[in-house]
Amino acid sequence: MILNNSGLPLFTIPRPTDPENLIRENRIQMLAKDIYLGFDYRDNEINLENALSNAKYCIYCHHQQKDSCRFGIKNTKQESQHADGCPLDQKISEMNELMAAGFNIGALSVILIDNPLVAATGHRICNDCIKSCIFQKQDSVNIPLIESKILDNVLNLPYGVEIYILLTKWNPLNIESPLPKKPTNYNVLVTGLGPAGFALSHYLLNEGHNVTAIDGLKITDLEIDLTKPVKDYKQIKMPLSQRSPQGFGGVAEYGITNRWDKNNLTLIRLILERRIDNFKLLGGVRLGSNISTKQAFDFGFDHIALCLGAGKPKYVNSASYFIKGVKSAADFLMNLQQGGSYLAQSNSNLLLRMPVVIIGCGLTAIDSAVEAIHYYQTQVEKFLTSYEDKPVNSGKLSEEEKIIAEEFVNHAKLFQKAKSAGEKLDIIQQLGGVTICYRKDIKESPAYKRNHEEIEHAKAIGVKFLLNLSPMEIKADQYDYAKQIKFLDQEKNIVSLNAKTVLVAMGTEDNEFLDINGFTSDDQRFSHFGDCNQKYSGSVVKALASAKNGYKEITKQLNKSNPSTNFSFQRFAKVLDQQLKSKIYSVKEIAPNMLDITVKSPLAAKNYQPGQIFRLQNFAETLDKLTKPLAL
Repeated sequence: MILNNSGLPLFTIPRPTDPENLIRENRIQMLAKDIYLGFDYRDNEINLENALSNAKYCIYCHHQQKDSCRFGIKNTKQESQHADGCPLDQKISEMNELMAAGFNIGALSVILIDNPLVAATGHRICNDCIKSCIFQKQDSVNIPLIESKILDNVLNLPYGVEIYILLTKWNPLNIESPLPKKPTNYNVLVTGLGPAGFALSHYLLNEGHNVTAIDGLKITDLEIDLTKPVKDYKQIKMPLSQRSPQGFGGVAEYGITNRWDKNNLTLIRLILERRIDNFKLLGGVRLGSNISTKQAFDFGFDHIALCLGAGKPKYVNSASYFIKGVKSAADFLMNLQQGGSYLAQSNSNLLLRMPVVIIGCGLTAIDSAVEAIHYYQTQVEKFLTSYEDKPVNSGKLSEEEKIIAEEFVNHAKLFQKAKSAGEKLDIIQQLGGVTICYRKDIKESPAYKRNHEEIEHAKAIGVKFLLNLSPMEIKADQYDYAKQIKFLDQEKNIVSLNAKTVLVAMGTEDNEFLDINGFTSDDQRFSHFGDCNQKYSGSVVKALASAKNGYKEITKQLNKSNPSTNFSFQRFAKVLDQQLKSKIYSVKEIAPNMLDITVKSPLAAKNYQPGQIFRLQNFAETLDKLTKPLAL
C-alpha cells in the first residue's frame, strides 16, 4: 500500500498469497501495531479509502458470468480451493461496481435484494465471498468491508436510517417482491431472536403474516420513539463500552465480540418493531416451559418456526471439568456480553484468573481468547477501585478469597504502571497470557475454515496457539481451583500448562427438537432454521440464508388451510401479554437480606413441574428503571 503525506492510501499493491496457508505473518504484524484494549467498537479497517480501493480492485466478474464470489469455486482439483460462495446468493460484483462509481444508495438497494438484514453481516462477520474470490493466488477483494462501508455511507446521510428501513420493505430493484404483501391473518410463532429468528420474522412480515417472536433471554425496551423518523444515525448509536445488553440478537448479542458494531442490532429491531400492526416481541419466554406447543396452537398460532440457536456445548467426560475455574467458552461469552460484566455499574460475578487456557479452535474459542485479554484488565481495575472505595475487613474473607483479592490488587497496579509507561499487552503475557490448545493442526480448525482472519487478529493481540494437543485432565489446588491442565501430544508425551481458568470450546451437540407434548420435528406445522437445521448451522450468514431460503415454504404450508383465528392481531397480542408476561405482584421483606417476591406469570405457573427452578434475570439498568416486567 502506497501512502501520501496525509497517511491515506493512493493505491494498493496486491500481495501474493498461499491458498494452502492463509495465515499472513505480515498482516499479523500490521494489526499488532494498532491494538486497542477495551470494549468499544474495535474495527478500524472500515473507511472510505479501504472500501474504494477494494471496490476498484474488483474486476466485476458478473459481466463474464464468472462471479465466483457469489456462486463459488467448484471445479478445482485441490479440495482446499473449493468454496461455496455467498450463502445468501448476494449480487456482489454488481454491488462493487456501483460502489466504485459512487452510487451508494444504488449499491445498498442491490445488497438488499438478497440480504435485507445486511446490518447483521459484513466485515468481521462473514467471509465466504472472500474465500471464493476470483483472486486465489493474491489478496482477495475484501467484499465484507465494502458491504459494511456501503451501509455506513447510507446510514450517515440525513435520514439514512429511514432510507435503509424503507428499502427493506419497498425496493424497486427487487423485481420478485418489491412491496410487502397484503395481510393474511396467519399467526406464526418464531422461537428465538438470533440471526435466523429476526431474519425469518422480517421475511414473514413482508409476506403479510402476523409474527410473534419470543426469546428465553430478557429483552429491554428500545428507548426510541418508534413513531418518529431518525434524522441522524448518531441519535441511536452509543459507545459499546457503555451500551447495556438488550437481550435481542442471540449470538450476535452475546457471542460475537465488539469486533462488530452491536448498534446494528438497534437497526434490526427498528425494522421489526415499527411493524406494530402485525409484529409482537416477547422476551423471557421459552417454548416448552412458559408456553407449550399445544398451548401455542390452542391460542391460535398456525405455525411454529424453531430458531433456537446452537445446541448445548460439548464437554470431555471427566470429573476434573467441574472444578472451580473451568467453564464453557459459550457461558463465558454470554456472561460477559449478555450479563454486561464489562460495564462499570455491573454487579456481575464473572471471575477470570490468569493464566487462561482454551480447549478448541472454533470461532467461539477465538472470541473467548480475545475477550479474556480485554476483560481481565477491566475486571482487576474494577476490583481495585471497589476495594479502595470500600475496604473489606480481611477477617470476613476466607483464605482463598484473600489470595484472589491480593492477586487482583497487585495485577491492577501492574496495569496502572504499564499504562503510565505506554505499554499494552506485556502485562497479560507476564501473567501467563491466554493460550488456545487444539488437538489438530491449525488448518484443520473450524476457525481457519470459516474465517481465518480472526486467527490473525487473535495472534496480533497476543493469543498463543499450541497445536496437536489432546486434553487429559485438570489439576486443582488445595481450594479445588484449577491450577494446571495436562495434554497428550502426538508422540504420546504429557504436556502440562499452568491454568487458573480453563474455557472449553469443543463445539456443540446437534440441536434436535422434540416437544414435551410429543410433537415431532417432521410435523408440517413446525419448521427449522439456523442451527436447528444442520444444512445451515455454524455461522450468522448461514442462519440468515436459512430464513431467506425457507420462509416461502411456511407460506406454502399456511395456504393449505384457513387461519386459526378471525380476530385482529392487536386482540391476539393482548391475550399473549396477559398470559406470558411476568410481572412482580408483591415484594415482602421476611428477614434481613431476604425477600419474598411474588411474580404473576399465568402460563409459567400453569406449566410448572415439580423440581423446576425459575431463573431471575437482572436487567442491566439503573434502579429507576426496575419497574419493568420481570424476566423469568
